[in-house]
Amino acid sequence: MRFRAVASAVLVVAGAVVPCMAAGQAQADEPWCGASRLGLTVQPELGQPGGSQRTASVVLTNLSQESCVLQGFPGVDLATVGDNGRASLPRTSEQGQPVHLPPGGQAKSTLTYATGTSTPTEIIVTPPDSTTQLHAVWPAALGSIMVWPEGATHPGTFIGPLRG
Repeated sequence: MRFRAVASAVLVVAGAVVPCMAAGQAQADEPWCGASRLGLTVQPELGQPGGSQRTASVVLTNLSQESCVLQGFPGVDLATVGDNGRASLPRTSEQGQPVHLPPGGQAKSTLTYATGTSTPTEIIVTPPDSTTQLHAVWPAALGSIMVWPEGATHPGTFIGPLRG
């Protein structure tokens, strides 16, 4: 009798494990969206908050003919800003979820920035788990920004995780 109870529990556990592996396998078959598959645009978001805080969307578009997946934060640098001509933006503490992109699909990351006296000329974005960078001209509509020194406890300019 004791043996039957143990055998039943093993079958139930084994039955629960197999579907989980199958679902994970389906996701593993979808390729990662590397920089070579992606296009970059930057645009102001509608309904800006009041005061000196603004937001923009950093948009990565799947330019390939097959679906791919992204997760996490893009690395974002602003050129001609900061002490050495380039400022790397800190990330929020939010957690990113996988974003599945069909051909032409988009993932967006919110760039929050404080208005200031520096106007970047270029935004440089490194997609998650990539070393290849994408470049775009800083849109004039976004205006000037303030970049806080690295390690500041309350930076006014930062990047959020990618969302679908």
